[in-house]
Amino acid sequence: MLLHLENIQLYGYHGCWPHEAEVGQWFYFDIKIEYDFLEAAQSDNLEHSIDYVKVFEIVKNENLQRSNLIENLALRIKLSILDTFPSAKNISVQVKKPNPGGLDKNLITSVLIN
Repeated sequence: MLLHLENIQLYGYHGCWPHEAEVGQWFYFDIKIEYDFLEAAQSDNLEHSIDYVKVFEIVKNENLQRSNLIENLALRIKLSILDTFPSAKNISVQVKKPNPGGLDKNLITSVLIN
């Protein structure tokens, strides 16, 4: 099974430029987690599943820690999810940063860590 949290929107202060650390901006996150869902499906018990509320909280908490690079942020999110849910087989984290550094309002930069 694939659990997909798509288009999480959080305000953050990530980036290498001083104004990015001071003013901040919106970031968007897509999280995909592959895991064996059979036990959860049969038991209908959240304890046998991957709780998407906890995944959201992980993303939210990691976003509070400032990073110069969105690569660092994505990796921290992935490692924290893996720490919390060792049953996760594959984790994909995408972080999207619109208008990076104020270069172009139509530009979206993103990093995808599998």
